[in-house]
Amino acid sequence: MAKDSADENRGAEEEGRISRILRRAREFYDEYTYGLKRGDFKRLFTQETRGIFQHFGSEKKEEQPQQQEEGKIKRALRNAGRVFLGFLLAMSPARRILYGISFIIFAVASVVIITAPPGSGIREDIPVLLIYGFIIVTFLLSLELADKLSARDEIEIARDVQLSLLPPKDLELKDFEVASFASPAADVGGDYHDFVEVDGDVCIAIGDVSGHGLAAGLVMAMAKSAFQAQLLNDSDPRRVLTTLNAVVQKAGDNRTLMTFLYCRVDRESGRMSFANAGHVYPLFSRPSEGILQWLETSSYPLGVRSDLKVECREIQLQPGDHIYLISDGLIEAIDEKGDSYGYSRFLESVRRHGGGKPAKALEGILDDLGAFAASGPREDDITLIIARYSPEE
Repeated sequence: MAKDSADENRGAEEEGRISRILRRAREFYDEYTYGLKRGDFKRLFTQETRGIFQHFGSEKKEEQPQQQEEGKIKRALRNAGRVFLGFLLAMSPARRILYGISFIIFAVASVVIITAPPGSGIREDIPVLLIYGFIIVTFLLSLELADKLSARDEIEIARDVQLSLLPPKDLELKDFEVASFASPAADVGGDYHDFVEVDGDVCIAIGDVSGHGLAAGLVMAMAKSAFQAQLLNDSDPRRVLTTLNAVVQKAGDNRTLMTFLYCRVDRESGRMSFANAGHVYPLFSRPSEGILQWLETSSYPLGVRSDLKVECREIQLQPGDHIYLISDGLIEAIDEKGDSYGYSRFLESVRRHGGGKPAKALEGILDDLGAFAASGPREDDITLIIARYSPEE
């Protein structure tokens, strides 16, 4: 009887130990895979792998004709060598030496495993060599990760500052409504948008700085400061774009440019004047008459030339009219097959969801875009602004 009781106790303890082991294994698994999303592995071997080649293995222009004459195998080996060399040169000299030591250790271990006869004494040292090599690589990885986390903290601060520069998502006046959405492709984006009420006018702007990252974010911040200051002085579209053009030219090098679209609406009369410096045309919608058209006007982007010629147009808004301002990242969003969203899909989405409250239309258009490009790689910032003139409400 006592023996049976002891066996039962041991069995219960064993089951409890197994249960604790399984629970801890589950907790470890949950922590280890925390943040893993569907499509991450696919993105790892597609978009992120392409990023490695673009970062470490970009080829020189004079090498391009030579590569076209080579066979696929030789070209692949050349590209792999370029990526590997770029990877090495990106390290600090000390880390490069350590990585070289670990590489030699793994190379020697591989040669010994292949050539040494079974049972030879030299094979017994291979596990120790591999452990040393693994420790060196892990140490280097830890150093690189620490650098990345330190830079990440600074980028997060820059992102928070940039987001604080953007306006609230919605602007609701008694005769004018604005809803907006902005999503940067990188931590710090190059898209800019703003809407401000100045002396009874509603001023709406959208822009796109070339490139991504901190440099584009800095130009974007300077553009906002200049835009806000210019509105207090003179909100005329020609003056606004001329001032911003001078700012962008001084802010970056000769490769820095910014597309910019600015609209000013007189809320009392419904008169809208606008000027465009190389940005996607604004889309005008009059649901009561079934009108949906791009308002074509443009000049060079900001920063291209000092004597910017600005064309300013005017249209008369009627109650219920909508204006859609977008960045090219929306049109160029791609799905997992590489197909772009395009203007036709955007127009169809506007026809399906437009005509009512801007916030409701914004939600529907973004749902359509998300359904199309949810699994595709993000390569550009996306910004969408919807404005509605509604003096009767």
